[in-house]
Amino acid sequence: MKWAFPLLIALPLTALGQQVYSVDTTWFKNPERGLFVFANSHRLPTDLTGHGNWINIGNMPDSVTLVYEEFVLHDFKTTPISQAYLDSMQSEFNNVRARGMKSIVRFCYVTSSDWDEDPPDITGATISMMLTHVQQIQPVIRNNIDVIANFQAGFIGRWGEWGGGEGSVGFAYPDYSRDSVAQASLLQSLLSMVPGSRMIDVRTPRYKLWYLHDLVPLSLADWWSGSAKGRIGEHNDAFHASQDDRGTFWDYNILDTSYFRPWYKAETKFGGIVAEQDGEWSSLYDPSWFANLNGWYLSFVQPMGRENAEMANQHVMTIQLLPDEAWAMGMKSRGLWNTVLRRLGYRLQFINSQLPSSAAPGGPIRLRFRLTNTGWSSPRNPRGLELVLRGDASGVETRINLFQHKHPQLDPRLWWAGDTVQVDTTVVLPGSLAPGTYSAFVNLPDTCASIKGRPEYSIRLANQGVWEPRTGYNNFGTKIVVAANVHASPLILLQGPFSSGTGLMSNSLRTSGILATKFPGAAIPGLAVDSISVEIRNATTAGSSTILLSTPAWLLTDGTVRGFADTTKSYLTFPTSPGSFYIVIRHRNHLAIMSKNPVSLNSTTPTYDFTTAQTQAYGSPNAMILVGTRYCMISGDADGNGQVQNSDVNTGIRPNLGLSGCLNADANLDGQVQNTDVNFYTRPNLGHGTQVP
Repeated sequence: MKWAFPLLIALPLTALGQQVYSVDTTWFKNPERGLFVFANSHRLPTDLTGHGNWINIGNMPDSVTLVYEEFVLHDFKTTPISQAYLDSMQSEFNNVRARGMKSIVRFCYVTSSDWDEDPPDITGATISMMLTHVQQIQPVIRNNIDVIANFQAGFIGRWGEWGGGEGSVGFAYPDYSRDSVAQASLLQSLLSMVPGSRMIDVRTPRYKLWYLHDLVPLSLADWWSGSAKGRIGEHNDAFHASQDDRGTFWDYNILDTSYFRPWYKAETKFGGIVAEQDGEWSSLYDPSWFANLNGWYLSFVQPMGRENAEMANQHVMTIQLLPDEAWAMGMKSRGLWNTVLRRLGYRLQFINSQLPSSAAPGGPIRLRFRLTNTGWSSPRNPRGLELVLRGDASGVETRINLFQHKHPQLDPRLWWAGDTVQVDTTVVLPGSLAPGTYSAFVNLPDTCASIKGRPEYSIRLANQGVWEPRTGYNNFGTKIVVAANVHASPLILLQGPFSSGTGLMSNSLRTSGILATKFPGAAIPGLAVDSISVEIRNATTAGSSTILLSTPAWLLTDGTVRGFADTTKSYLTFPTSPGSFYIVIRHRNHLAIMSKNPVSLNSTTPTYDFTTAQTQAYGSPNAMILVGTRYCMISGDADGNGQVQNSDVNTGIRPNLGLSGCLNADANLDGQVQNTDVNFYTRPNLGHGTQVP
């Protein structure tokens, strides 16, 4: 899928230079995706230590970005959690933050070691005690949400996995494996306790369905709603473990195990899943079994084949690092491990970008870039999006926010796996920005203030030569010259909508909503007549003048102008040093005009009024037309070729008679193409042409 959106402005302020980027095929760390390791949190050591295959966090491979925190409340099944334990939890999160990592959090009461005791200790906590514990941990969780990437529902059953059957809550008591009332109480408490920026993940789809009584997969509207449906996600603790991933795709009431697979694919698109590899199921390579899965595993992507399709369909964002696990060994033996490392979670890469080469303090800047996501999921949690300008001489940085909540271009959570995204937006530079040459960067920081400025929590793009490790920025490779600006304040009237009786132009296109349709999302002044283009030319003579800068503008009913980026000021800003310039005005179906002589422009330039005399325009007496006592730009150039000719009538207007909208054939700009456009404007003006050289 490729996002295509209308531009926020009609024309660029300056010429845009395109940068094309080379792909980086190596793997590297990025926040909230990649590999995770287990931390033994049962006794809560002051440092995160390994256990068995669990790797000491102090000697972590570069591919590991997440720590799985299983807080085992074994000693508090019947009592509140001690303050010492809560303090140790805080120390644990401090360690994670100090190492620039994030955590996957789950709580439980019963583990496999309890089951192995003689006699087995399989008693958990009552639901009442669980809810007490949820309230106790609330301050710690909320204070450390910056380093919590995923929060899993937990608490119920062995390892907090909820489900009945092998190695689960069927062997822990009280048994809440099918108690939907108890499960609902716990989920409601967790949804209230955990900040809304994080989802609550349950072990299998059936638990979400039992809670919601809703078989419809999660939609984008649900995800944004903040409702329970939008905030309950999934995790898979038995990835590749059996035909149904040890109950992941099985339900007590729905015997067709393939039912949940397409449902799971649609659900996990929103933020991906934490996958725990649990062996490598030999039947994975049995084509006869896969033939019965309705294409779930059949969308093979080379070179990985079925493994790639399964991880893509489950949108795996992270999987644990267990070097001797059969699944990982199988990936390595087939030369696929580096592909796994690259594609876990999101992997964003520039395709190209276009930024202006010059701009002005307080003026607009148009930013365009295309990127693609070649990973298996999109970023899960809120993520910033900033344009950073750094002065080459001063080193001073200016950050400009680009993020817009729920906007498909400007909210990185909506940069879906496999998609190409076209970002095209316009922002206003600070008026205090000092003149000079600036390097431009894009920054995708964490939104939590405590870690926002740390580079290890910013997203690195998969392109050669763009990543700046010191800051976490990605370099556009573009220089922008910010110059002292000048102001132009022309006064113009269009013949078509002008009334000599009122001395004003009609704003029918604005009041009818036609301009809003043509410029969706733009700030359109209430008195806007139409958009025009204003350019300044740098030359000593009109004949040799060339376009220096151009910007779009709104023309108001009284002939004054407003900028597209700032509709509050009655002048336009151009990023250039003060001097003398020709001013040119262009409109889509009126003949362009130019000031007769160069106009001195600076930061306090007075209005240049084209309407007072024919001699205000170059090429008089043929450049404008007198309507009452005011001079106007000449209407009727339906084909925009700079001449009013029979072709404007025959091929420009007549085929469009009866149509409405923002049409060049509409000579008087009332939103309708009618005979009056021919009889009162185009035909009387036949033979006129623009005088702009």
